[in-house]
Amino acid sequence: MRRTKSQYQALVENFPEGGVFLFDETSQYTLAGGQALSEVGLTPSDVEGSTPHDLFPAEIAKELSQYYRRALAGERHMFEQKYRGNHYRIRTLPVRDESGAVISGMAVSQNITEQKQRVRRLERLEQVIENLPVGVFRTKESGEIVDMNEKVREMCAIPEGTGRGLDARSLYVDSTKREELLDQLRQEGKVEGTPVAIETLEGERRWGQVTATLIEKDGERYLDGIVRDVTEQRRRKRKLERQNDLFERAQEIASVGAWEYDIRKGKLRLTDQAYRNHGLDPSEAMTLERSHALYHPEHRSDAQEAFRRAVEDGESYDLEVRLTTEDGDERWIRIRGEPQLEEGDIVRVRGTLQDITERKR
Repeated sequence: MRRTKSQYQALVENFPEGGVFLFDETSQYTLAGGQALSEVGLTPSDVEGSTPHDLFPAEIAKELSQYYRRALAGERHMFEQKYRGNHYRIRTLPVRDESGAVISGMAVSQNITEQKQRVRRLERLEQVIENLPVGVFRTKESGEIVDMNEKVREMCAIPEGTGRGLDARSLYVDSTKREELLDQLRQEGKVEGTPVAIETLEGERRWGQVTATLIEKDGERYLDGIVRDVTEQRRRKRKLERQNDLFERAQEIASVGAWEYDIRKGKLRLTDQAYRNHGLDPSEAMTLERSHALYHPEHRSDAQEAFRRAVEDGESYDLEVRLTTEDGDERWIRIRGEPQLEEGDIVRVRGTLQDITERKR
């Protein structure tokens, strides 16, 4: 045993970030040392000659004694314990003589508190990334996908457990778009909100906005970024554009324009057809005063009074009046106004403006 102690003395005294302990068949410590001792307020002399039950709380001592007995039986084990707010990884193993007989046991303890904290931080960060409403990804400069979150899988229809190693270029509808992205990254260091068209692994076309940066790690360059799925917004926008186009065509066919007056802002807005019904170009500035000035003198006061009652009293109106354009062209207009309320207050008046000249002739 003396030879064993002397053989391990240097290791025990210089073991970094942990502790080394030799123990006999009674679980009594015969040698102890290492930085871990001072962390828990112990010295080698406090430990040597004591057993786990002399030094530690009952539950910890009980577990240590169990593993010590296994080490003395020739077994190797590794386990973790928490003591005084720190986490320790402990390895127990037999110490043998030249003949292979077990003559004592050894326990090597390492403080893994910081490692545990790093793991927890990474786990929390990973959870945050997984729950983000945008896709997060890393690819090699060559295009190989290194990592991605669930949102990227969902957007690109990539099955769970696959995707790493997939060439990101295969997901672009136009493969040259990624090269353009890379060129911009090399020149400017980042891209923000760049639109891309994506074809999923199921063949569906989707649209995204990419924000990314180029980084270097271990001698290799990577593209780190996020992608926001704007497919639904794009579809809604296109649908609205089609509806607006249809609305504009319907206005032209029926010679009906729409208008809105925002009472709080004092601002009048007209559709293109409403401008044309006034004899004006849609690019021109329009005010309430300019609109009223175009009404024929015989009908101007009626139109102004109807508008006043709509603004002040919330009364709707429907009038047929004559209008004289600034070019002197006289036409008949049917004008309708409908007050709009918010929380009981009249905030705007909306209506239509229809050219009924042909009907009046």
